[in-house]
Amino acid sequence: MERSTRYAAAAALAAALAAALASPVAAQEIRVRHVDAETHPPTIRLRVDPVGEDGALLRGLRAEDFRITFYRNPSDAQPFRLRRKDREPYLVLPSAATTVKQQPVDTALLVLVQGTRLFLGESDEVLRSVKVAARELAGAVQVGQVGVTFYGKTPIEVLGWGSPASVKDIEDLSAQTFAAENQAGLFGALDSALAALEGSAKPRKILVVMSDGVEGIQGQQRIDPLVERARAAGIEVFALQYLPQEAAEPDRVNMRALGHELGLWRLTRTARQLEVFARLVREQIEGQYLLEVDAPDAPWASGARPELRAIQIRAKDVEGRVEVLVGRYTRPSRGRWRWIVLPGALLVLVGLLVAYTRLRARALPVVPVPAAALAPPAPPPVPVPLEQRTLILDDREAPIGWIVPLLGPQAGRTFKLRFGRTTLGTTPDANVPIDDQFMSSRHAEIITTPTGFQLVDAGSRNGCFVNERRVMSAELVDNTHFTLGRTEFVFKSID
Repeated sequence: MERSTRYAAAAALAAALAAALASPVAAQEIRVRHVDAETHPPTIRLRVDPVGEDGALLRGLRAEDFRITFYRNPSDAQPFRLRRKDREPYLVLPSAATTVKQQPVDTALLVLVQGTRLFLGESDEVLRSVKVAARELAGAVQVGQVGVTFYGKTPIEVLGWGSPASVKDIEDLSAQTFAAENQAGLFGALDSALAALEGSAKPRKILVVMSDGVEGIQGQQRIDPLVERARAAGIEVFALQYLPQEAAEPDRVNMRALGHELGLWRLTRTARQLEVFARLVREQIEGQYLLEVDAPDAPWASGARPELRAIQIRAKDVEGRVEVLVGRYTRPSRGRWRWIVLPGALLVLVGLLVAYTRLRARALPVVPVPAAALAPPAPPPVPVPLEQRTLILDDREAPIGWIVPLLGPQAGRTFKLRFGRTTLGTTPDANVPIDDQFMSSRHAEIITTPTGFQLVDAGSRNGCFVNERRVMSAELVDNTHFTLGRTEFVFKSID
């Protein structure tokens, strides 16, 4: 009876802890994990982590929640403006925002369990939870490889790189394996783990550390060089520290420095909490945002060097650091050679045609035509009645449609669509004027024909989004949601 009560209490504690960790927090930092680019067309791809005060990932963001500005150099005080007269900097929205879970990234994940007798050697309960946590973490890797290392003062058991399913091989370990481990080896274990990840060619590298983390507190050795080494290699670090008893503040320094600087740090008091926090880390790994940014109007290259060499990302109201753009970005060729070759070829063709016509006119004899053979003049055309020449469109045959803004000062107002073109924008001359600073003066058009409705981008800066995808044109059907600037609309129609 007592055992079942303890298990029920532990389960309730784990559920409450998970619910608390899952609650949304205000983002405090945006960590740019990776920047990549293509030249044709100029497209930037980023992996970013907007995180809160406790390091947890801010979930539920969409493409329109992010803003990207550009800098000519990382040290510039002001972001780039497309034209000198512009008051606001050149700003673009991502054309798409997904997560790693939706679009997997090739990953190398290493689980490092740095254990002593006090951590793993006294009972099988803690080791069992460590095994459960390791399997949970391996499940976050859809594409890539996973490794697990058990380390005392020296390596005890090393599971080399393999598929996520291979982690099940750690089940053979028992607490007896760690019974004789009395000296910690955290710094040696981290050095070995970082070396293994630095040697991996995977684009995403993750280290998850489970340890009591007390080595080095009283000595001269500091963890700062290892933190900088991991940062330079682009390694994300998640630190789960196990201290079953209340410990002094210095005992948390090493593991907290690892997690706070490079990923996430959590302090656990029970073995079951290791399993709960492992699920949190998995969600954070899978929830990393993938952004795709199109900015074809930007001056990517002038002469032999790129003009834009840094970017800054905002998510909601939080600014990230200015990040250096790695690589070379050139504006795609517009096919200028065609404007030289094609007109020249056309002139040559016209010259040949004129010359051929003149030669043929000289060669053909002129034969007089008798007057009697001439055809009589054609009779004058019979006038066609007006009702036969005019196509009359009955308004009852045209479909009826209207749009309703869902956000902003005009939320809930109904705008009926005209037959033909209905313009949407910020200018008062627009058929549907919208008060939204992120919309262009002539942002989009809705074309109404007897066959239906079509949304068309009219050359806007921030684009048109239908079902969270940027489009140049899209068919509108009843209850279609689309976004212009920061204003979301719903389209309604009656056939």
